[in-house]
Amino acid sequence: LVGDKVDNVPGVRGGGEKTASALISDYGDLDGVYRNLADVKPRIAGLLEEHRDDAYMSRELVTIKTDVEIETAMESFRYGGYEAERLTPLFRELEFEKLLEEMGAPSSAPENASAVDYDSYELVLDGEGLRRVVGMIEDSGELSIDLETDSKLPMRARIVGFSLCPAEGKAFYVPVGHVPTIGMEAQMDRGAVLEALRPVLESESVKKIGQNVKYEMLVLRNHGVSLRGIHFDTMLAAHLLDSSRNSYKLDELSRIYLGHRMISYEDVAGKGKSQKNFAEVDLETAKRYSCEDADVAMMLFRRFHPVLEEEGLWDLYRENVLGLLEVLCDMESTGVSVDTGILGEMSGEFQRDLDSVGKRIYEEAGREFKISSPKQLGEVLFEIWGFPAERRPPRARFRPIRRFFGNSRRYTRCRDWC
Repeated sequence: LVGDKVDNVPGVRGGGEKTASALISDYGDLDGVYRNLADVKPRIAGLLEEHRDDAYMSRELVTIKTDVEIETAMESFRYGGYEAERLTPLFRELEFEKLLEEMGAPSSAPENASAVDYDSYELVLDGEGLRRVVGMIEDSGELSIDLETDSKLPMRARIVGFSLCPAEGKAFYVPVGHVPTIGMEAQMDRGAVLEALRPVLESESVKKIGQNVKYEMLVLRNHGVSLRGIHFDTMLAAHLLDSSRNSYKLDELSRIYLGHRMISYEDVAGKGKSQKNFAEVDLETAKRYSCEDADVAMMLFRRFHPVLEEEGLWDLYRENVLGLLEVLCDMESTGVSVDTGILGEMSGEFQRDLDSVGKRIYEEAGREFKISSPKQLGEVLFEIWGFPAERRPPRARFRPIRRFFGNSRRYTRCRDWC
């Protein structure tokens, strides 16, 4: 009788839910209503007669059929768990790594997945070992470099350690700034290490590789060394090959392109308030973490480089993308010139204006108070000056404030605050 507009059930037009409920209560069902139309009020009876077909069609539309033949047993509809063999390829395509882990499925790894051998990484603690590493770098003509520092800000960072990878699967960690602890082996002097590495770091013939190389360039520049021969930045290459990704972090690129899960910074330094500075990490842990960074960057270089050439992007990458690195590095290193003298004069000017306005406010209020205190300012506005204490008074009530402040931002801010 009522109908349902959402489901396009017409019902009887002109009658409401209250009328329909009363009719069913009096006559039992729809058939009973139509058998007793003579006893129904004339207006309602007229509507019922006019829309008789709609009423019976509506009843048919809203009646749940319970006699449908179902060939499938109801038990077959019971949820029995997800179909891993169908979900796994979908989750891999969509890169739902956490869901894959929850399913117990192996992470999505490319066909040419690479494995990292942590046992191949070496700690370098003396001059002889460092000279051997320099010789290997000169022989290979390539160097994947990663610096460990005590700050994420390159202009403030001090070098804690050097990670040097002259060949895939072979990396060395040279600590120079870790906090000494009992039993820790002696570290070499930072300056001496920089001088020993300067020839290869500043050599154009040794191809430099890394992740976000600009950071290394800035840090080394602040330590008096110019990193030259920049040949490959894995972060920039990954962006050029696929600009749709949300993240170009090294661990993300490693997972996607190498099928390898890296040690995270939280794994070695902790999380939140208890997180340590990298200088406080023990040498063995630092070696594994840092050497992996340099090694993975070298592996990614081996995979990205041929793809850039196949896609016809190598010249664009080398000339335009890498070509801007040194320019950006110069800009960040130089910074922006600021005339501190003019800023100082402006600051004094603003302070004098504030003092003048404050003095006028105190004169009007008849006493001094803390203008920045909402409570004290409220007392002056509503108790001393008598402004109506409404949340948003009409503009006309702010004319006294406007006369005092003038047509300025101070007036607008005061009005909005009130």
